[in-house]
Amino acid sequence: MLLGFTCLSVFLNIYAVFLYFYVMPKSMSDFRLCLFLLSFYDTLLALTLGPVLDVVFQPPALAGVIRGPVTMFIYHNFGYNACKVVVCFAFYTISSILCIQDYGVMFRFAAILPNKVYYEFLNSIPGYLFIQGSTIAASGSLAALVYVVLYDEHELPTVMLNYENTTFVEYVPGETILIMGKMNTPIWYLIVVGVTLGILYMEGNSYILFFIANRVLKKYAANFSAQTYDLHRQFLYLFIIQITMPMLLIVAPVASLIYQRTLSGGMSKLQSDSGVLLTAAYSTVNVLLTIFFISPFRKFTRRITIDALLKLFGIKIDVTSKGVLRPVATESLQFNERRVQ
Repeated sequence: MLLGFTCLSVFLNIYAVFLYFYVMPKSMSDFRLCLFLLSFYDTLLALTLGPVLDVVFQPPALAGVIRGPVTMFIYHNFGYNACKVVVCFAFYTISSILCIQDYGVMFRFAAILPNKVYYEFLNSIPGYLFIQGSTIAASGSLAALVYVVLYDEHELPTVMLNYENTTFVEYVPGETILIMGKMNTPIWYLIVVGVTLGILYMEGNSYILFFIANRVLKKYAANFSAQTYDLHRQFLYLFIIQITMPMLLIVAPVASLIYQRTLSGGMSKLQSDSGVLLTAAYSTVNVLLTIFFISPFRKFTRRITIDALLKLFGIKIDVTSKGVLRPVATESLQFNERRVQ
């Protein structure tokens, strides 16, 4: 299942990058870099969760068994600590996605404002370096803290004695890798509090900018062409939906595991497996939203898929004045014609 999500996500994100650079209207060309970064991190997350990690959580422990062939290769050739780095990289990509989405809302807000000083900064090399530097610093700090809070390999046998024998049924030494976090330590609580505050800030900032940008866009609608105005609205709504999706598909499943274990609560295997699938589905859902929410992308995709198939089967589509699609019979599809002998 994870591999299927990975393959679909990688294919769709490659197609989305093509749309950004060859289908995106020139009026929105300054937004290509932000969209490309999102597709880049989405692809990294899909690859990390699929063939690289292929993780199975082990409730009630705050642990996961890694079965991915790439990580197993790293383990046999570079050791256990290198596998911990791979796990930290997964957290790095999730944090980077949230940061880039917040940057996307700020960019669209700045592009709508009549005063272009903020926009010119974000669209400049110093502004780009500032945004990327902030993303790397925030995500890298989280990844470093996660690395510190993970047990070393030689500590695992002692820690495993604190749980029942049936807890780690997926763990086969030498064939799979067990990763476990140290709970109830100062660094652990620092991660929980820091991530909670960071998410609240980014989500709150994005929603506030969204509502302000909508009001500004309506107020200065006369300054934009009809197409540019529609695209501004589409991108604003797209990003506010995409900002919500990580909360539902990534943050909620991971946070539920972390908070329940921090508060000594229980978690069923079905709940943990569902969380893994939801997280794996995020990259696919995110890129599908981009393709079908933005009208130029949606129309181009329909032209090379649905319209091409209809043309192949000899079916013509007529669009009425009300925008309703109505099939038109061709010579080979004259259903109402009667032959008279």
